Amino acid sequence: MQRTTKFSIVTIIIMTLLSFSNLFGIMAAGSTVIIGIVAFFVDKKIRKQAFAGSGLDFKTFGQNLKNRTIWLWIAMPLIMNIICLLLSKLLFPQYLDHVFKRTATVLTNDKIILLVIELLLLSLGEEIAWRAFYFNRIRNIIPATPALIFSSMLFAISHIQSGDFMIVAYDVLFVFINCIFYGIVFKKTNNSCISWISHFAANLFAVVVLVLI
Repeated sequence: MQRTTKFSIVTIIIMTLLSFSNLFGIMAAGSTVIIGIVAFFVDKKIRKQAFAGSGLDFKTFGQNLKNRTIWLWIAMPLIMNIICLLLSKLLFPQYLDHVFKRTATVLTNDKIILLVIELLLLSLGEEIAWRAFYFNRIRNIIPATPALIFSSMLFAISHIQSGDFMIVAYDVLFVFINCIFYGIVFKKTNNSCISWISHFAANLFAVVVLVLI
């Protein structure tokens, strides 16, 4: 296991603090993705590390997918989104309005091709930032399971937007659950390219539902 560099420790602290910014109305949590992406590549250069084993490895993409057991984990966030939407119909009818408001600032919902491209890039960016960098680095400091839970919690908190408390809590809960699954996929493959598939599929389903409704 490689040691965590001083640069990555400082970046981890910054990302952690910014994740809570939405709670105070600053709405800067989204910047953690850009910071995490930049930090991944800078830290990789500091370590003089190849892409193999770095947490972002397109070359082993096909090999990872040959493991059939990983497909269930990849599919779990999509399944959870289906459950989330079905339950929201019974419990929180305004849930979709809340999600639409939360995503409207970063997604173009009226142009399908552009929307798909945005989802591809956004989900890849989040996986590089939060799995290949953040989770991958803090599990050098604390055990993998607490690292997974903590990074997932921060990722979920960073999605908090203003609104009805119960709806916001419901939204954050399912973001947290999905993030756990993204982390499990990453932990099993050490490749954010694979967790990216899971993330993109789950997001695409949710956004398609929003657009159609």
